Amino acid sequence: MKKTDVALCIDIGGTNLRYGLVSEKGNCIHFNKTAIEKQDKTESGVIHKILVILSSLQKECNAKIKGLGIAIPGFIDFEKEIVTSSPNFPEWKNFSVKKILEEKICLPVVIENDANAFAIGESWKGVGKGFKNFIGITLGTGVGGGVILNGQIWHGIDGSAGEIGHITLYPDGLQCNCGNRGCLEMYASAQAVAREGIDLLKEKGLKATDRDIALEIFKLANRGNREAIKIFNIIGYYLGVAISDIANILNIDGVVIGGGLSNAWEFIYPAIQKEISYRTNPVSRKGLKILKSKLGDSAAILGMARVVF
Repeated sequence: MKKTDVALCIDIGGTNLRYGLVSEKGNCIHFNKTAIEKQDKTESGVIHKILVILSSLQKECNAKIKGLGIAIPGFIDFEKEIVTSSPNFPEWKNFSVKKILEEKICLPVVIENDANAFAIGESWKGVGKGFKNFIGITLGTGVGGGVILNGQIWHGIDGSAGEIGHITLYPDGLQCNCGNRGCLEMYASAQAVAREGIDLLKEKGLKATDRDIALEIFKLANRGNREAIKIFNIIGYYLGVAISDIANILNIDGVVIGGGLSNAWEFIYPAIQKEISYRTNPVSRKGLKILKSKLGDSAAILGMARVVF
């Protein structure tokens, strides 16, 4: 029996690494995730983790892997095919991940920014299918952004387009991992929820690891805790401000929001819409739709499959 041709697609996040096997038609025949540990954040560490995943899947799955696609949380020089830097992986400097892996596994490797991969996946198989021009926003450890214009991903001149998480909200605000101050990422991400929610957990006598603080705050919000709900309302406020600026500049069809923090949609979305209602000009606001991703964790995986094939 002929094996199905698939792409092995990997989405590297600040907290988890997700991976899947996807057919050329976009059928995800295997999906899993594993935690990103401290040792995985070095260049050699993440290469080792990817090789272990590849080896395991080659043994276990009845499929022919045609290529490897990696969604990268950082800046990519597409001409040199290197990761120049990554705010959440500070040891990555001019990281030749594509070249290193191709030499080790004898398979073609493609790389793309993780938020761009999310936007491509949404455009192909998600709620972004109906949009010709839209922004994909991922809310996780950080805030990522991918720009689809005329149905195609927009990389910009040097590959760094779409860095929505690094829009400056407060010029003298909190220090961001990117080196700037007051970035959206510092006010509208899981790390912002954790920072604002740690005292609330202490008041409630609850304990959580740094990795789980945002999840515990979400659980409190679901139980009706007003302070927890307010934290997510504020996240929505900051997103609404940033989205309004983008909409005023680009006059896009819509915005698709995904990532772990989008699970708090009922608390975030109303605040987004409130800001858009009076910060976005009437013409740009008229046809603008704000939608939650329905692909969940598989959006960037599907996006990378689209790039591979």
